[in-house]
Amino acid sequence: MNNMYWKLETITPAKAQKILETNKVNRHLNRGTVVAYAEDIKNGRWDTQTTACIALDKNGDLKDGQHRLNAVILADKPVKMWVCYGVGDNVVFDCGRTRSLTDYMRITYPGIDKRYTNNTNLAMVRALVIACRNNAAQKVTPHECEDFLFEHKDDLDEFFDAIPYGAKSAKLSVTVVLLSMFMAYKSGVPLEDLAHFYSVLISGMGEGKRDFPVIAYRNYLLNLSTTVKISEGEIRKCQGAIKKFLTNSGLKRVYEPREIIYPYPYK
Repeated sequence: MNNMYWKLETITPAKAQKILETNKVNRHLNRGTVVAYAEDIKNGRWDTQTTACIALDKNGDLKDGQHRLNAVILADKPVKMWVCYGVGDNVVFDCGRTRSLTDYMRITYPGIDKRYTNNTNLAMVRALVIACRNNAAQKVTPHECEDFLFEHKDDLDEFFDAIPYGAKSAKLSVTVVLLSMFMAYKSGVPLEDLAHFYSVLISGMGEGKRDFPVIAYRNYLLNLSTTVKISEGEIRKCQGAIKKFLTNSGLKRVYEPREIIYPYPYK
């Protein structure tokens, strides 16, 4: 006979602490996850319409939910959560594949423009979220990216409307390129210029001296043995190519300015 049942309960910091006292066997606590969940709670992003629950066995011992409970304590704010009572003694949780930000957007917004369920585009959004807050090391939650995306969707729509969606090369890592271009766009660089820069970068087909810096930067990316990770140095290289392209310099090598030319927006 299955005696499991669910209740939607208000979990206060005191109640969370009491439940955690029954946390006898569990995986190691990930502090970054706790901090990220706490930020969602403090900023009103916690979603009760989910199948995730605090799970207690027939003895009242905690089986699942230690990160969420610790987040309630850290946020020092009560929040509603589903609690499941009477789960099996030997149930194992969280052994499946973690849902990505792309999975989250596809599932939560099935009718949304495909540009916002694209891994590369969402990686750019995630990088903007990190840049616009004080703690770069803190884990980014889907709710945080979701809020940022819809807050700045007019800008993102205008940017992606100008950049050919789906245009890419299997050999080119373009997340840092899109990020650098978006920073340039928000600094006043015309979108038609950025669209041309991106088209030449992807195709490798330049139209003259003006495109030499783009081709040089493209060759740099193609010669890398690993995927380009977002860093200040890589942003400077891409923005250096954009700047030299805009000034019609005809430069045939990669140029890395000492400082970021086009700063992060929204900071």
